[in-house]
Amino acid sequence: GGGTEQVPPLASVLLALRAPCDKDDTICLEVIQMLSVCMQAEEDHSSDDGVREGVAALLLRLEFVQWLMRLSQKKGIATPVYCKVMGLLACCAPQLSGKPVLLRFLAQLAEGLRTALRGPSAAGASAVEEARLRRLVATLNFVASLRLCAR
Repeated sequence: GGGTEQVPPLASVLLALRAPCDKDDTICLEVIQMLSVCMQAEEDHSSDDGVREGVAALLLRLEFVQWLMRLSQKKGIATPVYCKVMGLLACCAPQLSGKPVLLRFLAQLAEGLRTALRGPSAAGASAVEEARLRRLVATLNFVASLRLCAR
């Protein structure tokens, strides 16, 4: 058609929830869960005609993916939030292939990995060590989901 572009309802919801997500981990986790369910439902019905825009493409177009990337790098982000963010970003990996934003994010992740791997492993701080390992696993799962080269 011509004329005005219709904004998908999900887009309106996401744009309205971005600020509350920045302030409240519970809201953030719920939004990530909702998006994960949407992406799973989309995957389950992928035999559709493919006319409508996919959730991952919508997230990229709305700069929600970029916001998730920034959120993952925020100082003091809770480990459960970080892991869920990285899992959602992994679901968006096909849309990120070849994008400059991905290359910048990978550089940030590499620096974070370097710092995490350099950190001392204190035997007495098992909860801290578990959180550090969960973050490492989430980061590596994201990197593994990427198609970094054509082969």
